[in-house]
Amino acid sequence: MRPAFLAIAGPPAAVDALCQARQWPESLPRGWEVLLRLPGLFMLRRGPGSSLVFRQGAIFGDLLDRATARPVRTADAKLEQAIDGSRGACLIERHWGSWFALFADGAGGYWALRDPSPFAPVYYRQVDGVSLYHSDLSTALELDVALLQPDLRFLACWLTYFHLRTERTGLAETRELLPGTRRCVRGTGVSLDTLWSPWRFAAADRQIRDFGEAAQRLRAEALQTIPAQVQDHHDLLLELSGGLDSSIIAAALKAGGVPFDSINFVTRTAEGDERRYARAVAAETSNTHCEIEETDTPLDLCIPERRRLRPGLNAVMTPLHSQFAAHGEARGAQTFITGAGGDNVFCYLTTAAPVVDAWRVLGPAAALAQTLRDVSDLCGCTSWTTARFALRKAVREFRGAPRWRRDTDFLMRDAAPSAPEPHPWLEPPRGALPGTREHVSALLRIQHLVDPESRLANLPFLHPLIAQPLVELCLQVPTWLWVRGGHNRAVARAAFRGLLPKDVLDRRSKGRLQGMCVRAYLRHRSEIADLLLGGLLREAGLLDPTALEAYLENEGPPADARYFRIFELVSAELWLRSWR
Repeated sequence: MRPAFLAIAGPPAAVDALCQARQWPESLPRGWEVLLRLPGLFMLRRGPGSSLVFRQGAIFGDLLDRATARPVRTADAKLEQAIDGSRGACLIERHWGSWFALFADGAGGYWALRDPSPFAPVYYRQVDGVSLYHSDLSTALELDVALLQPDLRFLACWLTYFHLRTERTGLAETRELLPGTRRCVRGTGVSLDTLWSPWRFAAADRQIRDFGEAAQRLRAEALQTIPAQVQDHHDLLLELSGGLDSSIIAAALKAGGVPFDSINFVTRTAEGDERRYARAVAAETSNTHCEIEETDTPLDLCIPERRRLRPGLNAVMTPLHSQFAAHGEARGAQTFITGAGGDNVFCYLTTAAPVVDAWRVLGPAAALAQTLRDVSDLCGCTSWTTARFALRKAVREFRGAPRWRRDTDFLMRDAAPSAPEPHPWLEPPRGALPGTREHVSALLRIQHLVDPESRLANLPFLHPLIAQPLVELCLQVPTWLWVRGGHNRAVARAAFRGLLPKDVLDRRSKGRLQGMCVRAYLRHRSEIADLLLGGLLREAGLLDPTALEAYLENEGPPADARYFRIFELVSAELWLRSWR
């Protein structure tokens, strides 16, 4: 059972009235208990997990001390004084983890604060004069506090600016409290404050411009932060792809004395067969290692049993995740670990942006001497080609680069919004570098993929590379260092030199699942056509049936990657049907 919470905050009389109307706490569903009860604040919790209760509020979730990476177990007076004096800001400055804090402010109001990570979402809406905060949609449904009204405007934004996770959710009036955001309420006054921003760590005066220092600090941080996140878990199973990111996790767990098993997924084609690298890492790090092979498992094109606040993961990936979950549970695993998000954190860029960044910061001589050659080697093109793309990017930045990629494939022109929903991370400071903009956007893209509601297993699923301390450190490394020597994620490779096999650190290839996805598309093309061309997205006026039908009628393998876009439309269609 996953940890969950529900909190009610507002005028004491209104909070009491809502609790009395639902006969709380006397008639709570099984497994729920009261965590906090103060005038104007009422908080319930369910399932395992940590929590700290103070005189004026509570923290639900895992709070770790930044200096020691140890969990905070005691709600002492000194910590409460610091929390009260900073209205929670000290929790972000001195701690990290996955937590939600709710405190009275001493002046008849309260504040709610979410940690900067994407691991523990927080949602809220207004009802009967109070604010309801909850950890997931299942909680709101179980406790009967959800407003079940899908927001089609959200869906149009989601499909046009894909994976841009803003405060808007798929249910009307339900908002997400974004990572690192504090919501303060006093009387009728409400304010939202961004206490944590990636731009603070990417600032020029915080850059680590020495390659050796960056690698040394990343190694030290990873070796402390990664094992710290599993100290309260056992029977660990790592998805070991054989790529750099999951291999770094394996090395850090081994160095921290944490035992774990590993599993590798093998596709039928060479592009997704990384057994050689996974076996090399597993031989040095994990207790046992196993491999599972691609099957023709049918895509699940049925309406999902569990409703979500946003569409789930790409439909073509669900059989793979189901295989992992089933195999892990059969082996008795209690916690899954994945390297997903490593590319985003370790600044895996395939554009000429690092050249522009180096030019602007170090000057043209340094950019041309080192970074131009590095990016050319990385992308397998000539220096002239790289220079041309760098110039084009610099001009585009000068004219005003778009905040998020707009994709209108298979959408009706009038249905696609002209601008994305606002997000504080998409408002860079004056003079922000284009490569850093891409790095921040990559961190924002990964938010949805680690959403607990997207998991197929009911067990904990950890993404240790996206932890706050690692993200903050990697933001301080300028983009031109990440491509040093023509290698992507170069700083991370150097950081784990000596802890991982040389073949893994030096490899330039990267595992792909494209062949598996194409095979799934070809097997299910007719079913997808029936689903989408006769579905609710079309009925709502979002889909362009002419363009979609023309693409689906093409015989043979798809000529471009838009088939992957169609899988995303399938996920959106199934999500919308779940509310009908």
